[in-house]
Amino acid sequence: MLRGATYAELCRNFKWKIPQYYNIGVDVCDKWAGDPTRLALIYVDPHEREQKHTFRNLKDASNQLANGLKANAIKRGDRVGILLSQRPETLISHIAVYKLGAIAVQLLILFGPDAIEFRLKDSGTKALITDKENLSKIFEIKERLPRLNLIIVVDAGQQEGVLDFWKCVAKGRRSFTPAETKPNDPAVIIY
Repeated sequence: MLRGATYAELCRNFKWKIPQYYNIGVDVCDKWAGDPTRLALIYVDPHEREQKHTFRNLKDASNQLANGLKANAIKRGDRVGILLSQRPETLISHIAVYKLGAIAVQLLILFGPDAIEFRLKDSGTKALITDKENLSKIFEIKERLPRLNLIIVVDAGQQEGVLDFWKCVAKGRRSFTPAETKPNDPAVIIY
């Protein structure tokens, strides 16, 4: 705070320095990935196993997922539902969607099928990323969601009609050119 300046003066004189282009995926991940050892996330899974993820790991995985989404006809401006608990795949999904210039539709795992259906239908969601635990909710409502063309599932196994998350990531290239989104472009829809 400037000495002698009143709160009203500070507010009146404050200016945001907003760039012409701003991609939130790049800002939260890629700009920190120069150091391959820089830690971004420590995750302890339900079996008490610890996983460490660097910004470089997240950059590579999100680039690969963004390429996988793009290869499956998801493009800038499309809505991508994310129905996952707090886990590394959730973070990777958000970053990939933002890099693509698509719009993440954040869904809570506590939602029942009706709440999920409303949000997916209302937002016009074309793709959904979820896990095995929540897939039955989606299958229950899928026939009423004509725009939902792509379902990616963490630990899908040999489930018919869905893509496995990590197989989709593995098939994608590690290089990806993020969309040149503008600061006012939508990035996420939260109901």
